Amino acid sequence: MGADFLGYQVATNPVANTGKRKQASRRINGHPRVKIDPKKVNQYAHANDWISKKGKIKHREYFHSFDVLEIVRNYKSCLNGFLNYFAYASNIAQLGKLYYIATYALLKYPGTKV
Repeated sequence: MGADFLGYQVATNPVANTGKRKQASRRINGHPRVKIDPKKVNQYAHANDWISKKGKIKHREYFHSFDVLEIVRNYKSCLNGFLNYFAYASNIAQLGKLYYIATYALLKYPGTKV
């Protein structure tokens, strides 16, 4: 399971993580992962790293491809992503991570320092 959020996939269930590399990553860290590039395989970042400055700097090149207009155009799909995430989220911790991901994605211009 997972929720599509602004073009990213947020994995909320270990069953959704297929492949040895992803399973090992999930087993070691136990954090939800954000899919950075939906067109590529294994382009994942841990949600905590993606939210932190380290994650934003690491994936800065990908964020530069976004602009404000694209975020506005994706607003409707973003709301659908919220609904899907709330449907899949099973505890308060996952909802808390959703809050930080949503705050960064909607209120901060991608690629800028906080």
